[in-house]
Amino acid sequence: MMWKRIFVRTVWLLLLLTLLVVLLFDFHSFRPTALPATHQAALIAHVTSEQWEGSEVLAQRVPSGYAVTLIRRFPDGQVARYRYEVSDQLAVTEIGVSVSYPPRNAVNLLLALTLGLLLSGYAVLTWVKKRRR
Repeated sequence: MMWKRIFVRTVWLLLLLTLLVVLLFDFHSFRPTALPATHQAALIAHVTSEQWEGSEVLAQRVPSGYAVTLIRRFPDGQVARYRYEVSDQLAVTEIGVSVSYPPRNAVNLLLALTLGLLLSGYAVLTWVKKRRR
């Protein structure tokens, strides 16, 4: 009986620590910076005006220049992400495009899945405990 309590508490602690690590990783994974005017001008010359004007710009400093993501949200909920790399020599390279219908906040989805897992584990443990009586 004592071993079961220790096991259950250890599992709870590990799940909570895993959730904390995931949240910290998500918080620190992308630190946006301001895109310098020269790099911005080079990017504007490379992309279409429709793409630039309707997009949110996220830039991150990388060793060779800046990694830029243009996020465009459409009225139906579709999100298009255009990724570019603007080097310090002002050469623009298109990395890729992704189009999706993501949830409003991926962290909320992760929290919901984690809490669902915790509650399911608790339900299974209580069922096993009642069954053994």
